[in-house]
Amino acid sequence: MEWLEQRALEVEYSLRKAISSNQDLGGVTRDIADLNAFLHRLDEIAAGVGYSPGEALQALLGQLANRTRSFDSMGGMGNVPMHQAKVLDRSERLAEVEQSLLGFVPGGELSELVERVNLLRTLLRVKVEDPNDLTMARSSVYSAFNFFSRLQAYANDKGSTPYEALCEFRL
Repeated sequence: MEWLEQRALEVEYSLRKAISSNQDLGGVTRDIADLNAFLHRLDEIAAGVGYSPGEALQALLGQLANRTRSFDSMGGMGNVPMHQAKVLDRSERLAEVEQSLLGFVPGGELSELVERVNLLRTLLRVKVEDPNDLTMARSSVYSAFNFFSRLQAYANDKGSTPYEALCEFRL
């Protein structure tokens, strides 16, 4: 219980989405679980194409930038600050990585991976542009995933909803 109390504020502050109901908590928990699976898959893909996970992430960010109408339209999305909203166009530098990625990952999965990259950028209060950012994002996702798993177990033991359990740990 002490661990949950210590982590509750840390995890909530790492998220861009407010949690004000059991439905909100369920959605964020699913998103974090999806991101956890995405990060493991990113490692598999990176190993499969012979590049680092950071380079694979940058290639996926490039795909996200390619799907956006214009570079300028990426600014100010919801509550993502301008300096974190734009995905830098690194297509020339990452052309080889991107080609390897496109050859390794089926098209349908590629779209899902790009959506997960966007979720990573918009759910967490972490800038996601380069390999160092990936390390920080990975830490935030793993911490939140562990927290939400333990929160669910705690709620089950107490016979309450996860949101009611979370509210116990708020200041």
